[in-house]
Amino acid sequence: MRDDRSSPAPDVPVTLADGRRLPLSDFWRAQTLVLVFLRHFG
Repeated sequence: MRDDRSSPAPDVPVTLADGRRLPLSDFWRAQTLVLVFLRHFG
């Protein structure tokens, strides 16, 4: 299995709550970004 932890995240568009779309890279341009993925069970 290949270790991709050092690979950059894809620069995909993200839709904000107000409807604006920004590239993911805009969020870590000025500071560190932590992405959290939640899955709803139930």
